[in-house]
Amino acid sequence: MVLRSLWRARVRLLIAVVLLLTISYALTPYDSPIRSFFRFHSRAAHQHLLSSNRWIDDPALYSVDPEIDIGIIVKTGFGTRHRVPKLLDALFKESFTADMIIVQDYPVLEGQNYLMPDGHPIPIIDAIGWTLEQGLLLGREHERLSKHERVVDAVNAADWPHAESVAKEVGWELDTMKVCYPIKGAFDSHYPHHLVV
Repeated sequence: MVLRSLWRARVRLLIAVVLLLTISYALTPYDSPIRSFFRFHSRAAHQHLLSSNRWIDDPALYSVDPEIDIGIIVKTGFGTRHRVPKLLDALFKESFTADMIIVQDYPVLEGQNYLMPDGHPIPIIDAIGWTLEQGLLLGREHERLSKHERVVDAVNAADWPHAESVAKEVGWELDTMKVCYPIKGAFDSHYPHHLVV
């Protein structure tokens, strides 16, 4: 009788602990360290125990020739423009050469150019400027457009410290405006349509 009571007490305690952990887990934010830990390890266990990697060995449905079928779009802003030459140098060291363009969120400056280490020039696109010219942002993103105008005004006035300061302050918001429409426009105007970008 005593053993049965102890067993029931342990079962109740176990159920209470499981319920407490489940409720605590459900109430914590999705990106909390605890949920991230369990999510990562459960996916790793699932991948290891249940998934098959046979698809890696299957022949590709469509062949891709990197020299012909791949184009690279480098996305940068005024605050990160100094990283582009290093990136181009790294891409130059790859085993294939691809068509490439640079998409930025400020006006293309007179004399501004990016060159591959072999001297090959890379086309530069003012992504947000192109988008505005196409009328694709009119009536939308008013607050972000005013922030873009602040960067443009500083760049056009050659006030580099102010341009740097504004770009650091609002650059991540401008980044959202140079993704979909601008990259499509850059792709359409610079790349053959069979390319995979």
